[in-house]
Amino acid sequence: MAMFTPEKLAEIRKLAESGDANAQYALAASLSQSGSRDESRKWLEKSAAQDHGDALYTLATLQFGSFDAMPGAIELLERAAARGNPLARRQLAAILIAGAGVESDAERANQFLLGAARSDDHAAMTEIAAALTLQNPDDPDVSPLLREAASRDGTAAAVFVSRAALGRPNTDTHTAKTFLSKLSAARYPHAAFLEDGLREAHHQTVSDATLEWDAISTRLLDESTINTKAEALSERPHIKIYRKVVPPELCEYVIAHTARLLAPAKIVDPVTGQSRPDSIRHSYTATIGLVDVDTIIARINRCVAEIVGRPADHGEFLSILHYQPGQEYKRHYDWLPDGDDVARNGQRAATALLCLNDDYEGGETHFVTPDLNVRGSTGDLIVFENVTSDGAIDRETQHAGLPVKNGAKWMASRWFRERIYRF
Repeated sequence: MAMFTPEKLAEIRKLAESGDANAQYALAASLSQSGSRDESRKWLEKSAAQDHGDALYTLATLQFGSFDAMPGAIELLERAAARGNPLARRQLAAILIAGAGVESDAERANQFLLGAARSDDHAAMTEIAAALTLQNPDDPDVSPLLREAASRDGTAAAVFVSRAALGRPNTDTHTAKTFLSKLSAARYPHAAFLEDGLREAHHQTVSDATLEWDAISTRLLDESTINTKAEALSERPHIKIYRKVVPPELCEYVIAHTARLLAPAKIVDPVTGQSRPDSIRHSYTATIGLVDVDTIIARINRCVAEIVGRPADHGEFLSILHYQPGQEYKRHYDWLPDGDDVARNGQRAATALLCLNDDYEGGETHFVTPDLNVRGSTGDLIVFENVTSDGAIDRETQHAGLPVKNGAKWMASRWFRERIYRF
């Protein structure tokens, strides 16, 4: 929201003081931008008390930083969704899939998502298309949903182009090239890879059938088929790889959804337990907290938990890792030093690494013992235990992300604790 002139701000304040909920929300937003957080919160709460949808949604997101505050945040989101707020509908759907502070309920989540999509929410259409892809990449309704959404949703455009390169049904290369041009203009970081893939794609005949929302609703409840067959790479440390657990276009989805959130990576200080920059780690990362989690990130998180064999609510937030040429993460451990965090949540017992791309050279994950380099293909999941069978930290899990020689490496990492992760 743009900053107001002093005259306009005075007018808005007068309206807010008279009880106008829209003005109260606008005043809260302006005060927040100027750094007056306490006064902003006061006006935000006044607007929310009148069931202003945007105020309710914003107030809910301010409570996402605490596990214990989630019941109150969910109640606010439900009120905002009842007012037709599309962000609240999608956020509720994600929370219900994730089971964050509430019991997981896929059916109810899908109803919120479908309600948003049928109200012309393009991001919701993209999430529905991606959810159908998890169950069946060749679902005929996926590409039409993405085509409709891509005019206003960059993630939909990236996934559509990826599907065209893969030869999925109903993805014509002409439309894909149009979307790719827009992605390139927006400097989408994986556009060059998509362009290479599209050169090899064959033109398809596209069906123009009308979307059948009732049938889509039913298919959303179908169980996804997950590859739980492991290839053992090492007994000590215990390392396994699972092949093709996530379709390539959904790996593209994760990249597109999270690229804007990337920032220089940090480490956890072994003495203080706090995050800080360090010379051993040169890369970019993003932690996908509740504000940025959508139903697809939540579904992938649950899929990974099922494969790892640990409760979904023991998993930390998904982290995105991005390495450019020359960047690396030198030898380190994933287990954490003793402290309040470990006392509350338990140790990082297991690590899961989802390979989001493979169009790069170098960048292998090197395990010092037994001198093993591991590299997966797009959609593969690498899993290793950070503790021994008796729960002690395993010092043989030291590993490194070797320097990327050419291209860029994308991965998603999820750490699983010994107990429920109370963020």
